[in-house]
Amino acid sequence: MESITSFTEEQEKPGYHFLDRNNIIIKKEAKLASSKIIFKGTGNILFLEDGVQLKNSTISFLGNNSIIYLSSNKYEYRISTAVHNNCAVYIGKNCYMSSPVKILSTEGQSIFIGNDCLIALNVVLRNSDAHAVYDIETTQRINYPKSVFIGDHVWLGMESVILKGSQIGSGTIIASRSLVPNRIVPSNSMLAGSPAKIVKKGVFFEHQSTHTWTDTEICVHSTNNNSKFIYLKDDMTINIDEFIKKIQSCSTPQEKLNIYIYIYLVITIKIVFVSVIQKPTKATHSDPLS
Repeated sequence: MESITSFTEEQEKPGYHFLDRNNIIIKKEAKLASSKIIFKGTGNILFLEDGVQLKNSTISFLGNNSIIYLSSNKYEYRISTAVHNNCAVYIGKNCYMSSPVKILSTEGQSIFIGNDCLIALNVVLRNSDAHAVYDIETTQRINYPKSVFIGDHVWLGMESVILKGSQIGSGTIIASRSLVPNRIVPSNSMLAGSPAKIVKKGVFFEHQSTHTWTDTEICVHSTNNNSKFIYLKDDMTINIDEFIKKIQSCSTPQEKLNIYIYIYLVITIKIVFVSVIQKPTKATHSDPLS
């Protein structure tokens, strides 16, 4: 096992840094603060975009041939992330995390988080149940893992739990202590409960905190006609099932990395996945997935 709590003088330099057992850290300007990176397996890749700052974070590669891609971020990363064999975790640009978000990816599945997300205290994302469950009559397994996808500008409320197979559309709000199990959620929706149900459609939120607002500011912000965070399906939308197949067809972490670099440089600027993560438009406030 190799554990990194600070970068060496050589590792501080941008570029490819080859570690023991064919593990690689690819980084630009990145910093570690009270954080550690653990490699237990072989053939893994950690990709840190420019400006990544890890604080109170733990990244653990517990298996082989997996990749974690952290996009550039104006906020500090606070994550507790573990990946096992042949898995992938991608976090988009400028996601705010109140405390270390717990991410667990196993059994060759992915967890994808889009840009500009707001992740509150004690949020959990996982794509497997961790234990196999079988039907007594058929003897067949009934709880296979599924990848998790979170769109752009999604608000995951305090202590919310996102489970395998969940696909949460851009602009959506998940209320505190909600449990989202294996469901497709339309963009610009609000969910609450355990299991979570849609309580409101056609909503959006702004990142700015209201805690310090004065009476005047409360009045000023009583309405908002900003259409930046309204998400609709269009010609730039990518089929999420095809994306999953493409990731799962990759035989090496390097192949997955090439896909994620393409997403980082091209797709997320235009955005994104069919049914779930969609491109913003100013044309209408309607919800195409209702």
